[in-house]
Amino acid sequence: MARVSLYLDVRTANKNGLYPIKLRITHSNTNASRSIGLYIMPNQWDEDYQRLNKKAPTQKEDNERLENIIYKYRCGIQKLDSSYRLASMKAADIIEYVENGGFIKSENLYFNTRIQEYADQCRKDTYKKSFLYTERTVMDFVRTTAPN
Repeated sequence: MARVSLYLDVRTANKNGLYPIKLRITHSNTNASRSIGLYIMPNQWDEDYQRLNKKAPTQKEDNERLENIIYKYRCGIQKLDSSYRLASMKAADIIEYVENGGFIKSENLYFNTRIQEYADQCRKDTYKKSFLYTERTVMDFVRTTAPN
């Protein structure tokens, strides 16, 4: 299962001397991160709880925003897992999926993403179910034969 976490990237500060809070996804020996657009001083970050501490002037509002971001990504991961698509994805694909509202727009679409999109376009429900069954069967095979 993919992991979602937040961290303060203290490698480079912006022109105001503030550092970005970044979201990190770790999955299947890959990780990817992106800035969430929130910049703070290092003394305002609680690394253990991955939240702003009381030294941050807008702690309550910003922590609520962080909770919403984490929730959005966990829901996306759960949706991918329940549709058997998570197993074949990399961390960067998960970020792209969540950011694009459930679509991966890169040219490197995986088999299960392509068949899912095709199934969504089927007019007859029986065709759609058939394609989704095929996708699940292939993904089950991939999971059972993939090296741990």
